Amino acid sequence: WLGLARMLSLGMSFVLAAILSRYMTVDGYGTYRQVLYVYTTLLTFFAFGLPQCYSYFLSVRPVNEGRSIIKKLNSLFIFIGALFSLLLFFGSDLIADILKNRQLAESLRWFAPTPMLMMPIIGIEGILVVYKQAHLVFIYVLLSKIFTISCVLAAVYVSGASAVNAIIGLVLAYAMTSFVGFRLMYRPFKDIAVLQSCISIKDIFSYSIPVFNASVYGFIIGSASQFFVSRYFGVAEFAQFANGFMELPFAGVIIAVIASVMLPEFSRMYAAGTAKEEYILLWNRTVFQSASLIYPISIFCFIFAEDIITCLYGPKYGIASDLFRIITIINIARILPYRPIMFALGKGKLFADIHLFTAVLVVGLDIACVNFFPSVTGIALISTGTTLLCLYLLMMSVSKMLGTNVGSLMPWRKLGILLVCSLCSGLASKTATTIFGTATHGMSLGLGGIVFILGYGCLSYLAGIRYSHFITQILSILKLK
Repeated sequence: WLGLARMLSLGMSFVLAAILSRYMTVDGYGTYRQVLYVYTTLLTFFAFGLPQCYSYFLSVRPVNEGRSIIKKLNSLFIFIGALFSLLLFFGSDLIADILKNRQLAESLRWFAPTPMLMMPIIGIEGILVVYKQAHLVFIYVLLSKIFTISCVLAAVYVSGASAVNAIIGLVLAYAMTSFVGFRLMYRPFKDIAVLQSCISIKDIFSYSIPVFNASVYGFIIGSASQFFVSRYFGVAEFAQFANGFMELPFAGVIIAVIASVMLPEFSRMYAAGTAKEEYILLWNRTVFQSASLIYPISIFCFIFAEDIITCLYGPKYGIASDLFRIITIINIARILPYRPIMFALGKGKLFADIHLFTAVLVVGLDIACVNFFPSVTGIALISTGTTLLCLYLLMMSVSKMLGTNVGSLMPWRKLGILLVCSLCSGLASKTATTIFGTATHGMSLGLGGIVFILGYGCLSYLAGIRYSHFITQILSILKLK
């Protein structure tokens, strides 16, 4: 259910981005995306690692303490959200100067109420997952995305396709989303006696500080490139970069879903004193299942990057396809749920330290790039290379934590088979589109997709990979709900 919710959110976000990209000017759309970039940037700092506290503390405490824990966290989020909103409103001119876009200031002031609306419900997903009510996450995401698309498009249609009007529609949607979220986050405790939790604010911050540090360093790794492109290459280049240089969203959904589910699971295993062999078995199974979904889609997107970007955003964003190809390489390595197992086993500081090293490295290389060989492609290559190094260091750390070597930690043979099947199918699909010829990018995607699915289906079956087993499991779970 969590996966379906993430896919729904992803799909509807793409619909909105595709529509706005076509009906707004490049500068107007770039300003709109900069507002979202500023929000997600500052959210990393203001959240202070607290959202993950829901998954951790609720999973190790009795259910009748849940309401008390949520109220303590909510009180923190309400206070932090108010400070965040004030910063966006009164600091809008400064932020606009930093990003060298004067149009950004007015949009940020209209966007300022968002933190007060959204931060108090930021942990709703973790709450519902812990209490086995993930199907409610799907309902929540469906409603919130309907609100978002309806309000933004209505505002743009009625008042004009400007960044300010799009932001006004977005804030109205967030107000309705906040109301629904408050109703859902306390639903698991209906008819359950309330017991005051012994978890203190000090306990909460003791857990959240390593999470916060890791989040800040991870944010620097992920967004430093956007900052340097925005500041040194202009709004139009930032719009190209924002649409092209993003990890394959489907892969991100899979990893995020795995992390959301595995953190409470690993926490329970640690509290129960489970043997490390059980961690390794669960880890191996999780890695293969995530790779079986991520690898074929990543290879297909790498090969058909130009067709995908042009179909989504229009021909004026065609050069973003090269950036999309570069970042898609990361998806071959990002198939492992590092964060949940390291935090569950008390290695949050090590996780943060690795990200700190990577963050310092990426910022240093980006500064060198803009000063000595200014290139958007160079920024993209630096970000990709440092991220791959970070993932390698995390993999080595997990193997040491579990008292094993990397060879036994990873199902290399199965991963190799997945990669070979994906590459062969991708090359066959590209060859088919070249031989038969296609008039439009959409036709190329359609023909290539059909050939790829047929080819990969046959090769994976011959290799002994049974996707029917995954589908049967998913359908049985949905049927139970």
